[in-house]
Amino acid sequence: MKKYKNTLFYFFGAPFLIVAGLLMFAPSAQAAVISMQPTEMISAGQKAKASSSNIPIIEFAISATNGIDSISSVTVTIVDAGATGVASGNLANIKIFKDEGDGLFGAGDVEAGSQSTVNIGAPTTIGSLTNPGNLFGESPANPPSLYFITVATSATWSDATTADAIAVSMAADGVVSSGSSPVFTSLTGVNSLTADTTVPSDPVAGNYRFAQNAPGTSDLIMVNPGVSVGTTGNTARIYAADGTTLLGSGVLGGSPVQFEAVNVGNNTNASVKIQFVDPAGNTSAQVAVTGNDIVAPTATATAYTDRIIIQFSEQVDGMMAMNCSNYTVGGVALTCGGMGLPFVDFQGDKATIKGLSLSGTTSLVISSSNTITDINGLNRLVAYSSGSLTVNALVLPVIASIANNVGGASSGAVGDTLTITGTNFGTDPGGSHTDSNHKVFFSGGFDSMTGPVPPIEATSFTSWSATSIVVDVPTGAQGGPVNVLVSGVMSDMNQSSFFDIAGNYTAKVWYDTAKTSAMPDNYAANIRIAVSGMRGQLVYSTDGSSGNTMTYDSGTDTFTITGVIGYFLG
Repeated sequence: MKKYKNTLFYFFGAPFLIVAGLLMFAPSAQAAVISMQPTEMISAGQKAKASSSNIPIIEFAISATNGIDSISSVTVTIVDAGATGVASGNLANIKIFKDEGDGLFGAGDVEAGSQSTVNIGAPTTIGSLTNPGNLFGESPANPPSLYFITVATSATWSDATTADAIAVSMAADGVVSSGSSPVFTSLTGVNSLTADTTVPSDPVAGNYRFAQNAPGTSDLIMVNPGVSVGTTGNTARIYAADGTTLLGSGVLGGSPVQFEAVNVGNNTNASVKIQFVDPAGNTSAQVAVTGNDIVAPTATATAYTDRIIIQFSEQVDGMMAMNCSNYTVGGVALTCGGMGLPFVDFQGDKATIKGLSLSGTTSLVISSSNTITDINGLNRLVAYSSGSLTVNALVLPVIASIANNVGGASSGAVGDTLTITGTNFGTDPGGSHTDSNHKVFFSGGFDSMTGPVPPIEATSFTSWSATSIVVDVPTGAQGGPVNVLVSGVMSDMNQSSFFDIAGNYTAKVWYDTAKTSAMPDNYAANIRIAVSGMRGQLVYSTDGSSGNTMTYDSGTDTFTITGVIGYFLG
């Protein structure tokens, strides 16, 4: 009779024992290996709406020493962050998800377990986890598996009286696996998730332009110049007319509070819908905005002894409007650029050809081949021709000085009261001290693509006389020249007409073109923002190592630079 001796073999690292001709598996002890300690995912100042979606609050990563292991349960503790009176019923559930592999919490992650009864001030356990979400250590390479613990608020989560707020913690033995469980470093969260159930105000349709251009060309949504809309940090979402197809979005910020023009593609709808969303996820109503920029701009002109003022029907591309080759004056193509030669000044919807010598009557022609377009660069100016422009006597307003009423400096902030002195300001129109023939404009800034941004009209005046105007700096004003308009004639820029605005700049960093995934908070220290202008360039960082300091609000994912004078965001 043949004998078999006991023999020990190893197969893929696990020992097998052959005893008397029988193959027996002798598994190694399974153990979870910590790849990332539990980390709080609630950021400082974070808000949540009522009936929220799943909000990630803790993340951790583990792997296995020998093949597949599984999580049996997870326990976390949620506490009232500051005696707000939050109760168990204010939370809908806590859940655990396994990351799909991109390192970010999102729709593709696999739910492994859920608990609908959430304790406040005592541990809550998610048990009976299911695969594949609870499995880790699946592949021979044995990469770590990343898990997210989430919370969702209920309909009773509220910011009335004292806003509900919670914080999270996790004990060292908060994760139990089927093998040898991991022993974590315990986590005590330092941030709170606070209720914000106040919905943003609805957009006002008249504040926006839907640049619905010719078929085959992209359409744009933009805020009208000088108009402040919504709240800084909120997001404007642009939908197609069906109200469900998202075309684009923009973050509100700056002064005035606006969002950058949003390219909504070759939209075939007659209108789009705008909706505001705050950081907590609360949404305003959707408001329809109808296309109003399909018509090409037109021009009218008035001649004076040393200039021709051209009024456009809408804002146009400033760079093109200042191109002298677009104009023929008195039958002669305009030549600019040299000492003593004419030049073109531009302000939003107005171009002024200066340095002329005119009398009697003159002519102005802007041919159909001109390069002047609307501010979107898609609709060309309609040809203009007048062979008999009467040359009017020029009474030019002249600014001699601008002084802040507090301290007398030629700089200040939005809302400050200034005194502008000079000549030919006309008589006081009475009432609010301004009308169509008596206006003051502040600089709207400069766009590297389209030139000077339309100026910001002042609306608050204390007094107006022939030699003095007392006016408040309007919202949206930028550092630059101030102009006085009297009976259709705008004052010229001179060394005494400049006023610097101490402005605040905000910026937000996104990780996707749809602007839905903000930069992780721990990257803020790596961000540098350059602010530049006539005085050079300043670089800002959160730690001041760049020479200038900015702040970062992790609740709104927003960088803020304050008190900047004489520069613009670069």
